[in-house]
Amino acid sequence: MRTLGLAIAAIVALSGCALRARTVLNQDLKLLVGHDVHVLIKPLGYPERQETVMGEKVYTWDKNDCVLQVRVDDSDLVTSYQYRGSRNECGPMADAVDSLDFDALPAPVKK
Repeated sequence: MRTLGLAIAAIVALSGCALRARTVLNQDLKLLVGHDVHVLIKPLGYPERQETVMGEKVYTWDKNDCVLQVRVDDSDLVTSYQYRGSRNECGPMADAVDSLDFDALPAPVKK
């Protein structure tokens, strides 16, 4: 019975970590809108790709099968983002983005 209890506790703990990844990415990336995209280079490294899609510049990071795409304006300010991957795949990326000191960032630029 003790083994079953430990197994259930481990599953609950792991699912909590997985849910945290999506919550962190959603909250932290939303805070980066209006900031220079280069803020993401410190925690994530250089993006794997930069491309122009329908006139918008898009930077793409692909880590551990978690894909983050960040769209920027002509000044390299983040305008939008999207990511895809399972909660487990995005955990390391969420941890990296969460390591940013948001209080130290200048106020986002509003256009």
